[in-house]
This record gives sequence, structure tokens and C-alpha cells, in this order.
Amino acid sequence: MIRAENVDVYNWRVGVNDKNRVFSHWITAYSPYPRLDINTSNLAESFNNWIKNIRDKPITTLLDGIRAKIITLQDKNRQQAENLETNFCPKMLKTMARITKEIHQLEMLRIVGHLFEILDRQTNRTYVVRLNENYCSCLKWYHIFSSMCTCMVCL
Repeated sequence: MIRAENVDVYNWRVGVNDKNRVFSHWITAYSPYPRLDINTSNLAESFNNWIKNIRDKPITTLLDGIRAKIITLQDKNRQQAENLETNFCPKMLKTMARITKEIHQLEMLRIVGHLFEILDRQTNRTYVVRLNENYCSCLKWYHIFSSMCTCMVCL
């Protein structure tokens, strides 16, 4: 369809002028991150399921029902937070317990300034950590958004 409208735009999009004729402008084909359309679809389906009993109501009733559901959810979360014995959520406590077990197998060596070398004695792998650049060669810190890098905690 784009080709019929404008050949130059089509050639640019599919990379005809590139040496290897790769799809150089289709960023999602090369992105290391998960695709968001699946997550968005799951979010929409979850929300629709959450409001399924009030979806067919008039708009004011629908909004009031959503408001009531949000208030109920916030109250439930508040009660759970009040029952916590620490300032950390349960998921973070599990992550910290896992890292505490893993950290004993690591050995830290300061090279220069913000540059460190971490030796994993169990796997005999060496990782480089650059604190000033927020970089660790294990790439957990860099690529996995919700993961704590054990190498960084070692420092």
C-alpha cells in the first residue's frame, strides 16, 4: 500500500538503498526489549474482565463503579501494607534473600576509581562493573528492569 502511494518512502522503509537490503528502519525487529502490544492487549483484557459486571451500565454508573473498585483495591493494599513487619514489600524481601545467598560466592576487586572486577567463584566468571556509567557486564542491571544485579550489591 505504501509502495503504491510513494516509492521513495517505501524504499526508505525497507532499506532498498542499504548495502545488505535489511529492514533498517523497523526498530521492533531488532529491539532486545519485549514487545508492548501483547502487554497492552493483556492489560486491556484484564481491565475489561475487572469491570465486566458494570460495562453495560450508563457512563455515570460505570465511572462510579470503577471508582468504588479502585477504592476497594486501595483499601486492600493499605491493609496489606499495614501488616508488613518491615519497610520492604514481600517481593523485594525474596529478592534480597536470594541475593544474600548468591553474594557469598562473589569476590570484589577495585581496579581504579569507579571500576571494579567481580569474580564469581562458583562459575569462575568475571564481571566488570563501572559504577559511574551504571554498567555491569552481567547485563542484568542493564537489560532487566526489575532485577537487582548481584554484582552491584556486592559493592
